[in-house]
Amino acid sequence: MKMNLQKIFKDEIKSILKIEKGFSLDEKYIINGKYIVRIISLDRYEQFKEVFRVQKAFEKVALCQKAFELTKDEVCGYYITEYIKGKNGLEVIEGFSNDKQYELGKVAAKEIVKFHKAYPINNFDMKTHLDNYLNSKIQLALEINVKALLPEIDEIITLVSNNIHHLYSLKGVQTHADYHLFNMIFHKGDYKGVIDFERVRPGPILTDFRNNTPHNSKISPYFASGYIDGYLEEVEINDFFLMYNIYDLLLTIAAIPWVQKFDSKSIDKNIQVIQSIYEQKDNLQGSPKWYVGKY
Repeated sequence: MKMNLQKIFKDEIKSILKIEKGFSLDEKYIINGKYIVRIISLDRYEQFKEVFRVQKAFEKVALCQKAFELTKDEVCGYYITEYIKGKNGLEVIEGFSNDKQYELGKVAAKEIVKFHKAYPINNFDMKTHLDNYLNSKIQLALEINVKALLPEIDEIITLVSNNIHHLYSLKGVQTHADYHLFNMIFHKGDYKGVIDFERVRPGPILTDFRNNTPHNSKISPYFASGYIDGYLEEVEINDFFLMYNIYDLLLTIAAIPWVQKFDSKSIDKNIQVIQSIYEQKDNLQGSPKWYVGKY
């Protein structure tokens, strides 16, 4: 691999370390302790042109991993980005005090707000986007018989279908779409930026909250609460928790098919997470049970 990668670097490759963490389908390598090279198939090269564009836009306004180059040969594509020194949030967040976790959540929120404010999509058709998403995920859930694993799925689908109209007023923005602790780098107690822009897409602002309940809150309710509070300090959103809870429930419809594909060993754990989210049905306008913030 070293010989193959050397052709895309001017500097001599003195060290190469394969990254084993995460759910990516691509191979990733840390080069010389300075760069990350992601090996992508040629059929995804066009997708990564958009990833590169959005990541370059993000770095102009907020803390993130810098994108350097996207290139290819006859075999595959190479996406070259910065290697940020530090550790991901899952590795370090519990080592901080509760107050520090909360403050770091606010910092992360204020960074994503900068991105959302810089790149609004004013003509985004939110109703069509959300309805199409819901219908496609319902169809998939039916096709793979999610009900066998999650008996509550019919009730969740009905609840979301009856309430999705509350989300139609959300703003359309460019989103990171995978903004959570695992993709956030921290060093010496500071938030250094977000990595992994593979899933960038236009969508509602809540797209960048999609992992707050199922991931962030499970390891640090203080960080997850700070993330909500930090965002709401910068952006006024009427009926925020109503929309937040409906969006969480919307995402649960798609969760089991994703877990089966990428993390099948965690099916039981993820069903428990979905069931805990479903418990919010009795208080859609209220904050989640784990929330310890100020709103």
